[in-house]
Amino acid sequence: MGYLEAADRVEDGYIVAPVDIDGDGRQDLVLRNTDPAPRHSYNPVTVLRNQLDGQAVTLSLKPTQGTAMGARVTAWVNGKPLMREVRSVNGAVQAEPVAYLGLAGAAGVDRVEIRWPDGSVQQVGALAAGRHTIAQK
Repeated sequence: MGYLEAADRVEDGYIVAPVDIDGDGRQDLVLRNTDPAPRHSYNPVTVLRNQLDGQAVTLSLKPTQGTAMGARVTAWVNGKPLMREVRSVNGAVQAEPVAYLGLAGAAGVDRVEIRWPDGSVQQVGALAAGRHTIAQK
């Protein structure tokens, strides 16, 4: 499954989980590798740290009750909207339940709108690149 994330490796093939391991706002990858044949030896888990130069914003959402699953986040970057839905699973790909926004060279997002699962809408101002936690108001 690593090839789906452009991280194909000889030992992969089971599960890939995009997750921000080091808290810098960029998605790293954790690979759950296939069980090796008797002649091969490799670790069952591989962590690939994202060392690309690009900036990103990762939003962790904290609702007043329930879960943030299904929340829709729209962020404007250089005047262009990006929409993400908070999920933890997409097919066989498991992920951290956050909204991940690549910035395409921008220093941050201009503003953010969150549509919480309960139907309420929250506006958030500009955010710099990195990881942010937003509590529902």
